[in-house]
Amino acid sequence: MLTTTLKKQTTDFLFALILLLISGNLFAALSQDPSLNWQTLYTDHFEIHFHDGEESLANKVGSISESVHKKLSRKYNWAPQERTQVILTDRFDYANGWASPIPRNEMTLLVTPPTGNSVISDHDNWLELLIIHEYTHILHLDKSSGLPSGLRKIIGRNLFLFPNALQPPWFIEGLATYEETNNTYGIGRGQGTLFRGLMRNELVNGIKPISQVNQPLVSWPLNTARYLYGVYFYQFLAERYGAEKISELVEEYSNNLLPFAINNNSKRVLGKDLTILWNEFEEYLQHSFQPEIDSIKKSGVVAGDAITHSGYFTRAPYITDQGDLYYLQNDLQSEARLMVLKKDTTKPESVADVRGSSFDFHPTAGIVVAEIDAFDNLSLIHI
Repeated sequence: MLTTTLKKQTTDFLFALILLLISGNLFAALSQDPSLNWQTLYTDHFEIHFHDGEESLANKVGSISESVHKKLSRKYNWAPQERTQVILTDRFDYANGWASPIPRNEMTLLVTPPTGNSVISDHDNWLELLIIHEYTHILHLDKSSGLPSGLRKIIGRNLFLFPNALQPPWFIEGLATYEETNNTYGIGRGQGTLFRGLMRNELVNGIKPISQVNQPLVSWPLNTARYLYGVYFYQFLAERYGAEKISELVEEYSNNLLPFAINNNSKRVLGKDLTILWNEFEEYLQHSFQPEIDSIKKSGVVAGDAITHSGYFTRAPYITDQGDLYYLQNDLQSEARLMVLKKDTTKPESVADVRGSSFDFHPTAGIVVAEIDAFDNLSLIHI
């Protein structure tokens, strides 16, 4: 029974990984507006594809990308054989990006500036942070040596010849988040107050076991867990064993043909399997966060009464002059809704189904909700 369960988990994870690696390319292929006039800027290591009105931005992206390549390629002893494809688009009303080595090294950057509540908005050059994160993925996932490298020359860019891609997601996202973080300059999620608060809360409630973090999580903090646990684990390795060991972990795994052999790799590089390292990691977190937790408790924890109980992405509260509470509810179980909890009542009421990220209330004109919606089937914008 245990063997059957393990096989099923491995099969499910492989299927999810394949979808993850190819979805970025499929999405990019299907989402670019053919009515726009597309051009390409060539640099030493990148081909930057941009549409009308983005020439100045493309030059900026080219300069940043080459600077990032110079730094990270030395660190990880790797440079892709061909130029990395970079697609710039502002046809989406949010900032984000993704990267994939299959079928070619490609990064898509959504260059709409981030909103104030974005995790990358606390850095004035947010575009640099985005490029660092995504290009770390390219170098990490594309890197190969030994037998995988030789086979790739013969049969091409097959998924199973990308050793570093065949690791748990927190290894992959954790490394990119580690690289985007700079404690000296105060940038990146690994030093931000949001991640500190999330990890502090994890510690108070009990650190998740590595067997749970290895899997896709549907519990709090949902997809953030791979970035959160990942970046703090790499910071732990850098402080406890030396930053050079992180590069060695990438180097040693790059000639591996056996998927998910993460214990073997940690034993070769650090002399310990991940179970032992995870115990050390928890001790490291206790040492790092316990004084902060004790200080908060000593000063007095200010806790209010929970008004809503749907969790996850319930947010954006607005209290009217009459004392009614409006908010956006998204419990990941049903369609997102605009809700109202009227004064002196205990049961909230649904106002409307929404896909919105924000709203405003006017006492006479009514409620205005900004929704992300498809426009001309190729753009996602607020309407």
